[in-house]
Amino acid sequence: MPIRKRVVSQSLLLIGNVKSKTGKYDDALDYYFEALEIKNEINDKIGISQIYNNIGNVYLATGKTEKVLEYRLKSLQIDRELDDKWEIALTTFNIAEYFLLNNQPEKAYPYILESQKLAKYLDNKGLIKDNLYNFSLYYELSRDYKKALKYQRDYSELTKSMFSEELSERISEMQVKYETEKLEDAIAERTLELQKTIKGTIYLIVATVEARDPYTSGHQKRVADLAVAIASEMKLPDERVEGIRMAGLIHDLGKIQIPAEILSKPGKLSELEYEIIKTHPQTGFDLLKEIEFPWPIAEMVRQHHEKMDGSGYPQGLKGDEIMPEARI
Repeated sequence: MPIRKRVVSQSLLLIGNVKSKTGKYDDALDYYFEALEIKNEINDKIGISQIYNNIGNVYLATGKTEKVLEYRLKSLQIDRELDDKWEIALTTFNIAEYFLLNNQPEKAYPYILESQKLAKYLDNKGLIKDNLYNFSLYYELSRDYKKALKYQRDYSELTKSMFSEELSERISEMQVKYETEKLEDAIAERTLELQKTIKGTIYLIVATVEARDPYTSGHQKRVADLAVAIASEMKLPDERVEGIRMAGLIHDLGKIQIPAEILSKPGKLSELEYEIIKTHPQTGFDLLKEIEFPWPIAEMVRQHHEKMDGSGYPQGLKGDEIMPEARI
């Protein structure tokens, strides 16, 4: 009886394979599940694992990706129970491929490693080659184009098709991505250096302003801290918040051109003195407008005394005419 059931189950499996190869996937699944029922009855674990893999392939072909992983993991569990190294190597390769196709390189990586380790143990050059391609995809998706290019070249050498049009195009693509990555790293490094220089300049300006005006000492930093807290609460992007902080630190820069006796006068300012004080936002703008900051700092400084009702200075802007950073 078991022998007869084994033959029947194999026949159903073969028919399922034919249906799958001819694109009749629903029929293929019917035959696979019927074969699987018999395989479970006779406890044919090798056959069960094989059917699980085939079912996974059908679901992959029909776009039911959530089912693909389910059946491939079932297959792998049985392969491990049987300690079938070839099937483990093949199934881990298929699982890795699934994760790569779904743009989940971090999940694919351990399966690629395991598959390649077993492929080398079994000296299976075909699977070794295919895993090199998966390594290339993994590093490409992880944006490590230098390693992606290395594995793509290793894969090409094993295929003995280094100069095939498709592989040459892919290697050229990896080379471009690698060079682009290097350029982006260089730009990022240069940008960081530039930001450090800008911040150093701003801190020097702060010290210069505070040295002339005792009132300003600590005031600009407090304004910057409060503005950053408000901008952060508003969920503004980090880069924009940083620009607000830098502008806050030097918003009173224009006061360096106001006579010290007015800045430090202990009593009430005269009308003329107050008009002189009111020039400092425009003066700050004039001093900063030619400096290329990554943020509109000069305009923020000019607008920081504008009011929503238009009663502010120096331009008398109101409402939406005032930039959000200056309003903060």
